[in-house]
Amino acid sequence: MSPRSIDESITVDEVREILEALTHADKYRLSCQSAIFAQSSGMASEDLLHEAMRRALDGSRVCPRSTNFMVFLRNSMRSIAFEERKQWKRDTPLGMDLNERNPIIRERDTRPTPEEIIANEQDEKEKICTIEEMFADDPKGLAIVMGDMDGCTPAEICEIEPMSEKGYATARRRVRRAIGKKFQEGRIK
Repeated sequence: MSPRSIDESITVDEVREILEALTHADKYRLSCQSAIFAQSSGMASEDLLHEAMRRALDGSRVCPRSTNFMVFLRNSMRSIAFEERKQWKRDTPLGMDLNERNPIIRERDTRPTPEEIIANEQDEKEKICTIEEMFADDPKGLAIVMGDMDGCTPAEICEIEPMSEKGYATARRRVRRAIGKKFQEGRIK
């Protein structure tokens, strides 16, 4: 196959004019396509799009006149992403995942799974029952614990279980120490 002549390709000046004339919708389509092609390539989607535009502008990638420029850019992005993936596979040490290079894919969902939520709820219920048992014989301590769980202020707790400020501070320290001994590192001892 013979190389294309200059007359069959869009010139660099024409590429510049086409890029300047892109609508918001065109830019959005290109950014969506670049996000798809960038997955597992190690390039950010914006970088991939800009690299395709840069290569079209510097003439290293030539768009034939018979091809729609948007299709040309899309195919350029796909080709560049493929080259990056191929290079990464060649240079990747054994045991390293291809997705570790792409920051979009690398981010893991840190939200708890339904199983973890249920386990935590059961763990919390167990802790609450243990705390209530600990202060069953201490009405002031139990009032502080229950008030804390309900989000009450110290003044509201003192209204529920009558005590002075000094009595409240003393009971608070007693509760804190007892809970600290019982639940070291978040576990019931």
